[in-house]
Amino acid sequence: MTDSIGIAVIGAGMAGQAHAAAYRVAPRLYDPVLPPLRYVAIGDVNETLGAHVARRYGYEKALGSWEEVAEDPEIDVVSVVIANRFHRRAVEGLLEAGKHVLCEKPLSDTLEDARAMARAAEAAESIARIGFTFRRTPGIAAIRDLIQDGTLGRVLHFSGRYWTDYGFNPKAPMSWRYQGGPGSGALADVGSHLAYVADLLCGDIASGAGSLEVSRVAAGHPNTLTFEVFCAKGAARFHQLRPAEIELFLHEGAEATNGHRTVNLGPGHAYLSQGLAMDAPGVGFGQNDAFGYQARAFLEEVAGLDESVSLPRNASFAEGVHNMEILAAAVESAASHGQKVVL
Repeated sequence: MTDSIGIAVIGAGMAGQAHAAAYRVAPRLYDPVLPPLRYVAIGDVNETLGAHVARRYGYEKALGSWEEVAEDPEIDVVSVVIANRFHRRAVEGLLEAGKHVLCEKPLSDTLEDARAMARAAEAAESIARIGFTFRRTPGIAAIRDLIQDGTLGRVLHFSGRYWTDYGFNPKAPMSWRYQGGPGSGALADVGSHLAYVADLLCGDIASGAGSLEVSRVAAGHPNTLTFEVFCAKGAARFHQLRPAEIELFLHEGAEATNGHRTVNLGPGHAYLSQGLAMDAPGVGFGQNDAFGYQARAFLEEVAGLDESVSLPRNASFAEGVHNMEILAAAVESAASHGQKVVL
């Protein structure tokens, strides 16, 4: 195990702050087996914002570029949370400098760059992972477990949507999220989340056996990731606005009284036992907690700790490429008037 781990986050926006906070909470989750952590730097081209975020989350300093982060000998681990089109250059440079990298999804803005990043990760001596944060959501993981242990049985159909409304106001400021070619809009931004959730539950997507809907202009839906999965022995559904519960239907009992029942999540479900200060059923948790589980899993891998059943490793860059192949297939199908595309 390493003596200590120096941490930096590149990108001081909303998601970057989620990473910064997650590294702070990570050593307080589960048993205290991590080596000492050093919170070294927040990197951002907006140095005023970077300095503010560094102060807020207790990082030692702010740096103005990923190059400065790569050159800093005190830094071992870096979260890359910047615009997608800058991922490749930053990640390849950081890996070349020997840093361990946790990159936000999607892996890049083009499949060509994503595949190059996967090759760089394969060749690197350091660890490279992609942050599929919703994999760490206890309710989604609980449904995965019910599928894998046979309770729900073979998956027959997946129906999911991720509706948001942060892009519905035409007078709102322009940002990098609204710039790019086909597939770089809602499909890459929130659709990438929904695609890897479907993969997690159903297995790698090859051709459609369900439906995925995404939007950034669904007024009244600030952050609505919801899905229903239908299986041989029943069905289950999840709603992001009620993350402490799932709904479960099993083909058992009298038909007249059978139906979905609410399952309150607690320490018997994924991530929650010791994963919260209060890990009893009925205690609130949500998306911020998933970032903590993600950071903890990454730090355990960097520290050389054995992988635990309760805290699996983060996704590889190869999985990040597969995620982008799904998005590219959707773009290709749309461009060819709905023709079927097989991955």
